[in-house]
Amino acid sequence: FMAKFTVSIEWNDPRLVNYRSADGTPPDWSDASQNYFDPEIDCVNGVDLVECFRDQTLVNASTGLVKQTRCLRGNLVIKETSFSSFPWDYIDLRICLASKRYPVTSVILVSYGHSVIQHHPREEWALAGTRTEVYSSNPALSNQSLSYSEMHIVIMMERDASWNRRNVLATMSLFWAASMVVIFM
Repeated sequence: FMAKFTVSIEWNDPRLVNYRSADGTPPDWSDASQNYFDPEIDCVNGVDLVECFRDQTLVNASTGLVKQTRCLRGNLVIKETSFSSFPWDYIDLRICLASKRYPVTSVILVSYGHSVIQHHPREEWALAGTRTEVYSSNPALSNQSLSYSEMHIVIMMERDASWNRRNVLATMSLFWAASMVVIFM
């Protein structure tokens, strides 16, 4: 599925506690010599994601609280789906986030706050709700036997059965009736 989403990530960097620059400018995040912490959160199920926007700010200098906002756009993979109960089926669209290089001992992903979703409400699929699931990966699957934190933002969609009746069954019934008229003639 195709999505455009914005993720806000917050963390405390001990190197930035009581940060004060001589000229009052914010930290230079691109300066590699400063070695500021970055959790390097990546979308695991993204296929051709493009980063539209990235902003990083020091929110609270007394605690070293940093906020990073990233906007991503592109295609995401749906790993499992079933159409056995069509047209009354549902599907979970997942945005799977994980740290690229930090294990669960360094980065634990948690969800708090809210989410805003824009969708087209009267199409074939209707928004049923959202949920967040947090997992730890299996250390046996890692080369270094480490467990990584993973967070899934799940958008729950359900198929609108009335849309199927209006747009598919009604149309097919008209074709069938027209073909019966042709045969009768």
